[in-house]
This record gives sequence, C-alpha cells and structure tokens, in this order.
Amino acid sequence: MGLKALIDAEYHLDRAYARVRRGDWRAAAAEYESAHRCDPESIEALVNLGIACLHLDEPERAAAYFSEALSLEPTHPLALYNRSLARVRSGDREGALADLDGAIAARADFAAAYGNRGALHAGAGRLEAALADYDRAIRLSPKRAEFWSNRAAAHSACARPQQAIADASFAVRCDPRFAPARYNRGEARSALGDPAGAAADFTAAIALDSAYASAYLGRARCRLAMGEAAGRSDAVTAAKLFAALGEEAFAQVALALIEELPPASMA
Repeated sequence: MGLKALIDAEYHLDRAYARVRRGDWRAAAAEYESAHRCDPESIEALVNLGIACLHLDEPERAAAYFSEALSLEPTHPLALYNRSLARVRSGDREGALADLDGAIAARADFAAAYGNRGALHAGAGRLEAALADYDRAIRLSPKRAEFWSNRAAAHSACARPQQAIADASFAVRCDPRFAPARYNRGEARSALGDPAGAAADFTAAIALDSAYASAYLGRARCRLAMGEAAGRSDAVTAAKLFAALGEEAFAQVALALIEELPPASMA
C-alpha cells in the first residue's frame, strides 16, 4: 500500500473523530468508511466504523465490520467486545457470550467485558456465574456504579436483600444519577418489608428517568402495600410504558395491579 493511501486514511480518521466529538455518528461512519477504503487493513477504521453503526442502531452492519476486523486480528479484544454488543442487540446471546469469553481471554483486565458477561449470565439464570463476573469487574473498576448495581440485582435474585442494599447503596455513592441503582435498592428494600423506603428509592429512580417502567410498577406495589390510591396512577403509567416497549406481559401485570389498588375516593 502506498504512502498516499495511508496518509489519506489518517486524514479521514481525524475527520471521523471530529464528527464523533460533535455527536454526528452518521457523518463519522462515512469518514470511517472512507478511511477503510484507503486502508482496507486498518483495524482502527473497521472497529470504529462498527461502533458508529451501533450508535446508528445498525447492529447487523456493525457485526459485519467487527467480524472483518477479527479476520485480520482474531483476538482483538475491542472487536470481540463490541461484536458482543451487536450480537446482543440482534438477539444472539450465545454468540455474544462467546465473544466476551474471547475478549477476556485476550485481555484479562477487561472490566467491561466481565460486567457484560455477568449480565448475560444473570439473564440466563446463571446467578452464581454472574456474581463471579461482577466480583471481578468490581475489583478491576471499583468505582463503576453499573457493576455494583448489577451485583445488587443478582443478590436480590438470590434472595440476599441485605447484600443487595449494600451494593446498591455503594452504586448510588459512585454515581448518584444512575437510576438503576436506586431501582435495585428499592427492590431489595421491598423484599425486606420496607415499602416506604422502597417507594422513596423508586421515586428517586423515576426522577432520574421519567420513562422507567419497572420503577413505576415497583412504586405501585409499594403504594398498594401502604394502601395509597396514588398507586393506580403509577400502575397505569407502568402499563403504558411497558406496552410502548413491546413488553406485553409486564403491561398486563401492571394492569392487573390496578384492580388491587384502592380507588381515589378511598385515598
């Protein structure tokens, strides 16, 4: 490959980075494509093009670019990690898990890969494996709220609410604006029979994310436990949000809860 082609590739990469800083992912993708045409063996161009496609909600296209990068360097940890993200979005969780295994094998200190693998294990009901991965992620990146919050959720699923509260509380300290940490602490407090404390956490989660369907449903359940008619509004909001997300089963749960809540006249 000639020197001019390499210089041209670097030119387009620089232009792409400038567009990323502006948040213009479509323009960035076009520049990464130009860089790739100038230097077809540039893993940097391919991986970043895939990342741009993820931001454009094009997971299949993203996966293709990550795979092309991996054909050049089969153990490239960032290509494996990001292809796992694309595969999750496409519904290929087993493929995503294999990619995360590969990313961790290539880079043993890859905290985000442990965290995401933990989430996949948790989603499949492999809770002890999830906890082990969250433990490793936390050791590698101890101030990342997401890891503590996810481990809290895993502890709750294992019926360990006290441990869940401790982890979720630390997640809140790491990042007070991370809504899932508030939600997960609310779930744990609810399991311990503290509907008022749980409702406060769900309210905090909703203040941070007004479309947090599960937090509305959690607060509705707390208000049912406390005999508060305001829970009906929460249940209706939860049902609407779940329906918009295509989560019909959860929407039905929220609608069923409305029948259990006291009418406004009893408030």
